[in-house]
Amino acid sequence: MSEKDGKAEAPAAPKQGVPDASKSWWDRLRSRITGFFGAGVDKSGSRQFGWILSVLLLLIAAYVIGHTVTIVQSPYLHSEASSLSGARLDWLVQASGLKREIDTPAALTQPGVEAVLGRLKVQIMASESITEATPAFAQATEGLVQLALPADADATIRDATTTRMSELLKTTRDAAANYLLAEGSDKEVAWRLLEIELDQSQSALLDYVAIPGLLTNAQKLQTDVQGLGYNADTAPGKLSTLVVQELQSATPDRRLAADLLNRAVEQIQGLRQSLFWTDPYLRWLEVVAWSLAGILCIRLLSAGKFIGTNHYEPKWNLWWWAKVVNAPILAVAVVALLTYLKLDMTSQETFGIKLSLSDQPIEVIIAVSLIIGLFSDRAFEFLRSLAEKLFPDKEGDKEKAQPPEVPNVMGLLPDAAKRKLEELFVVGTREQPVDDPDQVGKVIDREPDSPKLAKGSALVLFVGKEKE
Repeated sequence: MSEKDGKAEAPAAPKQGVPDASKSWWDRLRSRITGFFGAGVDKSGSRQFGWILSVLLLLIAAYVIGHTVTIVQSPYLHSEASSLSGARLDWLVQASGLKREIDTPAALTQPGVEAVLGRLKVQIMASESITEATPAFAQATEGLVQLALPADADATIRDATTTRMSELLKTTRDAAANYLLAEGSDKEVAWRLLEIELDQSQSALLDYVAIPGLLTNAQKLQTDVQGLGYNADTAPGKLSTLVVQELQSATPDRRLAADLLNRAVEQIQGLRQSLFWTDPYLRWLEVVAWSLAGILCIRLLSAGKFIGTNHYEPKWNLWWWAKVVNAPILAVAVVALLTYLKLDMTSQETFGIKLSLSDQPIEVIIAVSLIIGLFSDRAFEFLRSLAEKLFPDKEGDKEKAQPPEVPNVMGLLPDAAKRKLEELFVVGTREQPVDDPDQVGKVIDREPDSPKLAKGSALVLFVGKEKE
């Protein structure tokens, strides 16, 4: 209240060009877009235009940010199968050999281990003391190392393997010492215990004897995969490291190591980098995003055209946004059909061409998705025609399945024309200036002007109005 007249003062209007801080950033952005493109046109039309453009720009921003992040941090999401290079082919051959070695049952190495331990058993029986039997244990350890490692194995790996073999034979050595020290009836008991220890050592050795050789080959693959350009942060690099770590563990699991190696092979087998997501799941997001971009672009052009020609009708807004929601669903359905089925369209009955996306790169799928968004009505008609051919009507309903003829409504009042057509088609109206006063307020044309249209098609009636 002012002190002079006691009247409430009106709030100060925001200065021109200064954003209203009470609004959210989204409202301020949309207001600026609406104000820029909507000057001098219908308010509801400019608002609709601003909404469509805002959503399209937001989609583009989210798309660019998402792809930039994954290209930098997760490049394997942008890798797709392609022809194999020589270096990758060599790596895959080595990986295949290691996979066979990992899958080799322990029974294949059993004869060699049994021969070494059998010889050790005979030498223990022939010894008079543990000191005399010590060379036999050294020979057994060396024999097991030779079974486990190739002749050109690295000295460090050979020393580590020798130490591990000695550890596995330690309990057998202790049982042999007890046997050689026992006398009388105790000697028979000590012998039974020695045989039990030999059996247990054999089981442990069978599991371990192949591991050093496998570990050597796995470490070579780990080094070679980095030479292909996959560092430790990529999926192939991580999987190769996990294979080595599993084989180095105290109780290595061969089945797990083989599974990890298979996954590394799948990641490396013929990879091609792309700017787009090629991951089997993320490629469906590409389909949705590009079909949305297509439908938003065509809606933006339509809104601009109708606003510019003063034919914009706000009642169409819900129909437009329904098509925006419908387009990605249509795109997923059509792309899935063309990916998992090959449609033979070599005749008029089967549409005319052959279509399949099963072996196509992601760029082709994106192009098809954008086209579906731009021409969503045609995509819907494609699915309708396909459904009619997959699920045909009965013989007696063939005539009913044919597109109906469009009734003649020229010269009728708009309401009468709508009542006549709305049972078959989705009808809208537009005004068109005419010279003949008799045509004012009556239907003078329609679009499309085909004599027959599929049931449910959109039909626009042009109604005459006086020229200004």
